[in-house]
Amino acid sequence: MLWIPTFAFANPSAVVQWQEFTPEEKSFSVKLPGTPKKTTRSRWLPIGTVESTVYKVEQPVNTFGLSITDLPRLTFAFRSREKVIETTAEGFVEDANAKETDSRKTKLGGREAKEVSYTIAATKEKPSLSGVSRMLIDDKRLYIFYAEVDASFPPEEVNAYFDSVRFGE
Repeated sequence: MLWIPTFAFANPSAVVQWQEFTPEEKSFSVKLPGTPKKTTRSRWLPIGTVESTVYKVEQPVNTFGLSITDLPRLTFAFRSREKVIETTAEGFVEDANAKETDSRKTKLGGREAKEVSYTIAATKEKPSLSGVSRMLIDDKRLYIFYAEVDASFPPEEVNAYFDSVRFGE
């Protein structure tokens, strides 16, 4: 009888250790799979300049990130919060060069949010990815939390990422 050894491999995409992250202004906390890099972006819109702060953990294939944008006072004079979220979701998917696959209402940190699922086509550097973003407006601040992962990444860990969001007072 020929004996062939078998090996059980752990999922290589799983996150070994999540760490809590809280930005300087302490508006929320979230568990991330590493220390995020911080960048800022500025975009001019007819209602005023929009400043965003982005925190992102980029692994070789998978990415977890979040964006905080303080919206100009005039934002809601011309559009409802729901319309701003809808437009934001469309732009987010477009900026990711992705294709939206689903959209629904959900919760984020116990608050009403919009969830958008999308796919990103494979490139020379990365396989195809599944993305999920959850976004909400709290007062005049827009929050976007997102995860873009390959097919082998455990969905439970993506859910745990969103479930770990806690907003301050």
